[in-house]
Amino acid sequence: MNASPAPSILAEPVVDSCWNRIGTRGDRSCPELAEHIRCRNCPVFADAARALLDRPPPAGYAAAWNSHLTAAKAAAPGKTRSAVIFRLNAEWFALPTDLFDEVTETRHVHPLPHRRNPTVLGLYNVRGEVIVCISLHAMLGLPDMPRDTVDGAPAIRRPRLVVIRHASGPAAFRVDEVQPTFRVDETALRTVPTTIAKAGSNYVKGLFAWKEQAVGYLDADRIVHAINQSLA
Repeated sequence: MNASPAPSILAEPVVDSCWNRIGTRGDRSCPELAEHIRCRNCPVFADAARALLDRPPPAGYAAAWNSHLTAAKAAAPGKTRSAVIFRLNAEWFALPTDLFDEVTETRHVHPLPHRRNPTVLGLYNVRGEVIVCISLHAMLGLPDMPRDTVDGAPAIRRPRLVVIRHASGPAAFRVDEVQPTFRVDETALRTVPTTIAKAGSNYVKGLFAWKEQAVGYLDADRIVHAINQSLA
């Protein structure tokens, strides 16, 4: 739906624009210039401006603007948000960009003794900071084993370590590939079909299309809550 055109400006009252004839925009023959230097300092100019601002609106002017602004709001695009797309095995997912702190090379993980939760892999040392390592594969019910093919084509193996930060602190997880950021229309997400329940549909807010791929847009709040639960 196209927004209605903006209403025309108010009809100007009749004023003597002497500044255009004998003032600074004219031949400068006005005797008041000797005192006021410029027309904008003159009370005649101020009175003319006040007459323009105080003029009453014509009939229907307020209603026309109300209709215009309402139509413009209705035609506004959906809510978009920047997201980072990444791959876990053959599945594509995305999380809001503002959750990400760093994407770096994978490194050795130091296992935690007596920790049997499959979601918690251990600790990473990232630039001198010790960060807990989470298996997002396990959290979403995916095998933590890269496939040789993705959609019938040889899989591109570019494993990366993703560091996210939230109110509870940082966490890291490994992904099999990271793509550039993409703006997601959160109001246009498709419903998650039951056929991908194995891929952690409880954490997926909806699907969006990217390069002919169906990408699961993960619920950041649920992911963070699940990470905190796994560390409890």
